[in-house]
Amino acid sequence: METVRIRESRATAIFLRRLVEERKLKKQDGKPLAYQDMAVLCRTNQSVLRFEAAFSDVGITCESVDKQRRRLEYEVADIKACLRAIMRPVDETSVFATLRSSLFGFSDAHLFEFRAAGGVFDYLSNSVPTHLKNSDLFSAAFALLRSLRRSWLSGNMSGAAGFGAVLDEVYTNTPLLPILASQKDGPGRIQTLMILKEALVKLGLEYKGLLDFPVLSPELILEAAIDEVASNPTPLKQSPGVRLSTIHRAKGLEYPLVVVPDLSAKMLRSRPIGLLQRGESRLDLRVGSSKAGCSTVGWPIAEAHARRNDAAEEKRLHYVAVTRAKEFLVFPVSTASTERQESNTVLSR
Repeated sequence: METVRIRESRATAIFLRRLVEERKLKKQDGKPLAYQDMAVLCRTNQSVLRFEAAFSDVGITCESVDKQRRRLEYEVADIKACLRAIMRPVDETSVFATLRSSLFGFSDAHLFEFRAAGGVFDYLSNSVPTHLKNSDLFSAAFALLRSLRRSWLSGNMSGAAGFGAVLDEVYTNTPLLPILASQKDGPGRIQTLMILKEALVKLGLEYKGLLDFPVLSPELILEAAIDEVASNPTPLKQSPGVRLSTIHRAKGLEYPLVVVPDLSAKMLRSRPIGLLQRGESRLDLRVGSSKAGCSTVGWPIAEAHARRNDAAEEKRLHYVAVTRAKEFLVFPVSTASTERQESNTVLSR
């Protein structure tokens, strides 16, 4: 069945490319459909990844929430190291990782020479050996780290808002953004980093007063901000490519053309065998297979109730998906009679 789904995603990508290339299908304003007018709404994140691969194979630009998160992967790792160094200035490991990151760009050779010359990775003490060849670069880096720490500590802001101020200074005073601007996918990554800064400021306003909490680690703060970025549909709406999203994340959004794949997924879904909890005060169990296992007395009733809930949830999910379409709705339909196992039907709404 997985092969059928892969073919379904590829056939859908080819179908959408043909629509754009032929320019025959027009929107209500008379303009032909473009990729940014289209969205594929999947039931699972796994389906989103499958369509990403299919669109890449046929040369279609696409955007997804997962891609937004992946854009942040390397930059966030460097930002986390920087935030750890700001919070723990005497932690030499954090300072070393920050200097080695893309924010400062020191090579391993430079850092080794610094240590061999008697340098200490403590930017508050500014212990930079004067006889070091690159002493001016290390002094400037330590000065910037001190400035970033002051930005974080300034005012009565919470840690998250302070980190937002830090990012603002990082973006201004390090080569991070200029380096990204020179890369092919740089504009999108820069846009996402800006949204990350806004998310940190927003978190700071929501959780004001948590500055002294020891649990407020850079990891926790950034993960919360990344979740905020991932749930923000603005980058997807502004992208020139096809939107890929789960149905849940598409709530509140509309597109001229919507594709709803995975129509056969419900038939393949089976209930897990094990623990089920239903109701406020009842716990029902099933252990082992349906033939050789055993279950609590209330299991049949609990399982029937769960199936009804699943059926209702399926209906709600499909309702959300189909109502995202403003003009056209596409259902990829799998058939087993041909090598190319999909056909597509466009419905005008």
